[in-house]
Amino acid sequence: MKPIRKLVLKNLLMNKTRTIVTIIGIVLSVALITSIIGFLSSGMTSMNNAKFSFTGDYEVMFEGTFNDDSVAEIKANRNVKDVYFYNDLGEYKPENSRSEIRPFVSLAGTNKASFDGSCCKLKEGRFPENDHEIIISSTYGRFITRGVSLGDEIVLEKGARHYTKEYILENNPDINEESLQLLLNTDLSGNVPYEGDGETFTSQGKETFKVVGIVEYADGFLGFGEYDHATVFTYSDKVKTNVLYLALTDDGLKSFTQTLSQITGVDENLILDVRTERDIAKQTEQLSKNTIGITQFSFNSTILEAKGVTPTTDIQGTLVGIFIVALIMLVVCGSCVFIIRNSFNISLNDKIKLYGMLSSIGSTPNQLRMSVFFEAALLGLIGIPLGILLGYAVTGGLMALANALLGDMLGSFEIAFNIPYYAALIAAALGIGTVMMSAYNSSVEASRVTPLEAIRSSKSVNIRKRRKGRKKEKDYKTPKRGRT
Repeated sequence: MKPIRKLVLKNLLMNKTRTIVTIIGIVLSVALITSIIGFLSSGMTSMNNAKFSFTGDYEVMFEGTFNDDSVAEIKANRNVKDVYFYNDLGEYKPENSRSEIRPFVSLAGTNKASFDGSCCKLKEGRFPENDHEIIISSTYGRFITRGVSLGDEIVLEKGARHYTKEYILENNPDINEESLQLLLNTDLSGNVPYEGDGETFTSQGKETFKVVGIVEYADGFLGFGEYDHATVFTYSDKVKTNVLYLALTDDGLKSFTQTLSQITGVDENLILDVRTERDIAKQTEQLSKNTIGITQFSFNSTILEAKGVTPTTDIQGTLVGIFIVALIMLVVCGSCVFIIRNSFNISLNDKIKLYGMLSSIGSTPNQLRMSVFFEAALLGLIGIPLGILLGYAVTGGLMALANALLGDMLGSFEIAFNIPYYAALIAAALGIGTVMMSAYNSSVEASRVTPLEAIRSSKSVNIRKRRKGRKKEKDYKTPKRGRT
């Protein structure tokens, strides 16, 4: 078999043009396969990043009354990655506010870990280092004051918002005195719509803050009220809140119900599977006995599905997606087989005499067949790695181009470039399968070449004998001899 391999290698070197053309076909085919896998992988990563951006990178939300001791007790569990929080410091009225619809900003105190866990991204500047520094969102200029930049100082007036008595009576003419007093004493700070002349603002003092950073867009759990008014963030290392956000380690996700049971004191079978009122009552009873202060918990189902902790609810959509991906890969691989096979067929026609000579000196059909696969392996050894690298480069370039062209439309969201190592292995496996399938037909034809066919060199050309049409017989009458 070694002499045959040497002949194959020598033939490839002698026919450099055909060899290069075949390698280019393999490179382009594998690059196409790699690019498709890369687009799918990057698309899934981008969708997951979008989910993290919209909700925050946490799995469980706790409600109750929490302080520093509560956070320390939760973090004592080894499966806890971090605990995020923000302290709602109320609403402030900026000086020279230009908004008549929402002339207030919400001030939140948080730390750097919680800011990152909320998936907020700084457009410029840095995170605050003390409670006299703030970062503002890009909506601040749209709702409040334009032209605010890094290093500027802004004055915020803290106060309490209350409905006017006239506004309450106008909208509730039959209200009793007790309910009236309750509404008059209700603080409207938060996401309660601004009623203009229907409410009052009682000042509680002014504070000056220095702008040290600008957020592209406040997403995640820190983006409260961002759609209709501005939010500003300052530094806070003291926890005084009613909501905590729990992020788990990989081990914590694997033992999700067990970890949550250890933190909350609720039985594992009552963590995810609560169906009846009896289960709810039992869960509530067990929660009341925990020392952390948790009164209720809920799940970030979007993130749990993205991380594979809970099954996806859209099973039909998942199956349709898998079918479409499989169909696309089948069409692509079939097209690549057709393209590369033509190169091997041309090579076969050029080497009929070689195969006939080998057959005449005793080479078996199996050896001739394996010589074609050996040639395919040599070409694939060069073409497949180059195709994978080209696929990576094309995918990365297109992702960068898409981010550059759609940057204003996407805002803080970016199309991620992510091709994991197993994607390259899948592309390599599909590339090997494509090349070998392309060479199969030529290998069968090579094993059937006989010395006589090689001498004639007419394996690929069939010369048919031309049929000669029968001549119509004509009746010729012999002339009668005339009498003399």
